[in-house]
Amino acid sequence: MNSRMEAVSKASVAAKSVASPSEIIDALNAMTLDDEASTALAFAEYFPAIVAANNRGLSTPAILKMLERMGVHMHHATYNKLFKAELKARNDRGERFCCATCGAALKPQGRRDMPEGASPPVVNEVTGGAA
Repeated sequence: MNSRMEAVSKASVAAKSVASPSEIIDALNAMTLDDEASTALAFAEYFPAIVAANNRGLSTPAILKMLERMGVHMHHATYNKLFKAELKARNDRGERFCCATCGAALKPQGRRDMPEGASPPVVNEVTGGAA
């Protein structure tokens, strides 16, 4: 790199000053999600109810028609993409809705570490310990 190019490069770096913390905070607060990210977040909220509807035997087209009536416009391919992504994310976090191998609905079962008929311990919401 010749000295002239280095001088131009240094001048352009000097011209780009760092914004103040308040300007950065204001810019971050003004940011919004794009449509795709917003749809994915909303779908994540609907996901447990969608899985329950599937488990009751409702078809994907029926679910999409209901969502359309409620103002949520989604193409079948988008629904499938979001469903698979949300299922994977929840499976990765240990939140199982379906069998990871075959996709069959999982039935809720009692806890194995408790005697049958026993109720789970009450947890104190303030301390997180047993009440």
